[in-house]
Formats: sequence, C-alpha cells, structure tokens
Amino acid sequence: MFFPNPEINIIHCYLKPENILLCNSGVKIADSDLPKRWNGRCLNLLRAPEVVLGLPYDSAIDMWSFGCILVELHIGTPPFAGHDEEDQMNKTVEVMGIPPQHLLDQGTSTKTFFQKMMPSKRYVQLNNIPSSDISLIRLKI
Repeated sequence: MFFPNPEINIIHCYLKPENILLCNSGVKIADSDLPKRWNGRCLNLLRAPEVVLGLPYDSAIDMWSFGCILVELHIGTPPFAGHDEEDQMNKTVEVMGIPPQHLLDQGTSTKTFFQKMMPSKRYVQLNNIPSSDISLIRLKI
C-alpha cells in the first residue's frame, strides 16, 4: 500500500525499517500488512512516547518512528527498543527526560506506568530553585 499524497492525513502507527522506501523523489511509506493493534495501541518498539503513555496523538508519531529508524540505520539498533513497554519507556526517559507534567496528567496510562515501571527512580519536577543553586548543579554536570 502506498500513500503518495501527504494531504491524505493518514497515521500509519506501525512504521518499521521494512516499510520505508527511499527513492530519488524522497521517502515513501509502504505496508504489506495491516498495523497490528492491541487495546487500540500500536505493538511496535518504535512507538512515540505519547502512544505508550496513552496521550492523544497525530501524525507526529510517525515522524518519531521515522527518526528512530534513521538512528537504527546509523547505529544498527533501535534507539529506545526494549524487551517490553516498560523497558522502552525507561530507555526513552533516560535519554529524552521525563515528559512535562501537563502531558503526564493527560496520559491514560501515565500514573500506572510510572509507578509500576520505575519504582526505584524518583522523577521530581523541581520548582522555584534559586539561580545560585542551578549554577552549582551546572558546575557538577
């Protein structure tokens, strides 16, 4: 299946290296099978964090997956792929940082996910830190 017109506004939701076709005119997306879904969520280790967290999403999730595919082509392995959803989100947070609180508040699986996945890690949003303390933190980094 080919989607040559970007104005069609289709969310693929299951991009993988096998679905990317490079040609002289650009990049095309192909699919030989239907995206696999479970509970309305993509079963793909290249999923965007908003999909994993149960946030509303749009076609930007395919750009995330495409970016992950480009990284995989460069380093030989998917950047955030884990053995399960928990491991995937843990690896994403380690590199990208925790999503903003307003997004965590909207996610349908955020509270359960973070309490279940990372009980030993405490991600705290620090507010009202004096600038002198921030300077000290930067010196340590």
